[in-house]
Amino acid sequence: MKTHFAQSILKDIVPLALTILVFMEVATTGMSAYALYELLTNENIEWVHFANIFNLISLFLMLIAQRLARDFDGARTIVIYLIPSFLVLLFL
Repeated sequence: MKTHFAQSILKDIVPLALTILVFMEVATTGMSAYALYELLTNENIEWVHFANIFNLISLFLMLIAQRLARDFDGARTIVIYLIPSFLVLLFL
């Protein structure tokens, strides 16, 4: 990843940024699993909302990083995933 971000302001903090992103993704996965459990057993959508918020934060972090690296095709791909996440947020 250091070569991908070599020409951006993130070049010196790639390991830290990757650690933060991995933490966010693991937290999102855990929340999503618990949200599915809550949804199926108690019909409670509160954790679905929390998991979706963490998902949106993760996607925004990736989008900002791709834009800073001037990888516009990668940023466009992330936006494709952001659209359904926003729709889920609207429908909750």
